[in-house]
Amino acid sequence: VLPTSLLRDRVGVSPETHMVFTLANGDQERLPVGQASFKYGDTEATSRVVFGSDGQYLLGATTLQMLGLIADTTEHRLLTSPKFLI
Repeated sequence: VLPTSLLRDRVGVSPETHMVFTLANGDQERLPVGQASFKYGDTEATSRVVFGSDGQYLLGATTLQMLGLIADTTEHRLLTSPKFLI
């Protein structure tokens, strides 16, 4: 989830569809959704983005996985995740 103003005005991402999301309080909200490119170091990935309100920033697990990263919530940093073929 990223602010709509950031996605549209600064990054140039346009909504492709809308999806209904259930919020933490149980309410449901229909929000625009698109695709954006993310880069961390030498790794780039494309991931779905939700157009949110100003000040809303949420980098989800799917985007982190696509970049080959995991969050170290104790040390507040990103780590390279191991890659497994199963």
